Amino acid sequence: MQRTIRRLLSAFLGVIGTLILIAAVVSPAAPADTTVPPTTTTTVQEDTGTPDSGTADAPGTTTTTTTTPPTTTTTPTTTTPPPTTTTTTTTKPPAGTATVVVTAVDANTAQPVAGVVVSVGSTRAATPATVTVPAGRFGVTVVDVPARYRLDGHGFRSGDVAVGQTAQVSFRLVKQPAAGSGLVVHKKDRISGEPLAGANFVLLRCHDGAVGGSLTTAGHDGIGTVAVAPGCYDVVERTAPAGYLLDRTPRRVEVPRGWFTELTVYDLPVDYVVPRDPGKRVPIQSIPSGRVS
Repeated sequence: MQRTIRRLLSAFLGVIGTLILIAAVVSPAAPADTTVPPTTTTTVQEDTGTPDSGTADAPGTTTTTTTTPPTTTTTPTTTTPPPTTTTTTTTKPPAGTATVVVTAVDANTAQPVAGVVVSVGSTRAATPATVTVPAGRFGVTVVDVPARYRLDGHGFRSGDVAVGQTAQVSFRLVKQPAAGSGLVVHKKDRISGEPLAGANFVLLRCHDGAVGGSLTTAGHDGIGTVAVAPGCYDVVERTAPAGYLLDRTPRRVEVPRGWFTELTVYDLPVDYVVPRDPGKRVPIQSIPSGRVS
């Protein structure tokens, strides 16, 4: 009877151990950041002992316990950097001021010329220059020009500019063609003043009438240049531009040493008609005859 009870008890413990193993296998996975509790596994092994023995020994049962350490799952923490803020600072001009922009251009090519030193009030700057001035009347004076350039016209400009406004000032410069002496001829339309290309000139020496050189105006600026020895010359037009009347009147010029003399010559269009207004005619008065007392 006792042997039967021991067998039933052993079988019952085996069933319980099997159920515990099944429960451990099918249990759901532990969620993130959760510590899984330890799992204990019990193995029961039956020992039947010696048959037909009447000795009441302790049941032949060996119990093995296995402990699984807890498992901890850690989810990394994501750190978002703080937003970056960019601040733009704009410096406003002083109250009651305006701006003057000064430039210089080549009179023949219309290209900008850098390095022309100007004085704007108490400020000196080189072109292209932007100067802040008190609003109202201002003046700009040319102090120096680059080598081989000279001013075309006056070296002073003045004007008025309102608060917060910008005034534009420009100077024209003439570039000397080369080192030495020579002549620069500008050919223009007498009516419109437009430059003319295609006019040919000859330079005759004043003391003997010999040819000292020749030139032809060309380009959009209608300019011709020739290098000649210093001295006196008569400049005569030999060929007029197409559509213009030839002007044979000699122009006497003096070419100094180390400098280029400039000369402007005008031509009339061949189809130009002098406007007549009879309403503005002055009547001719009769000449009295006989003695006038």
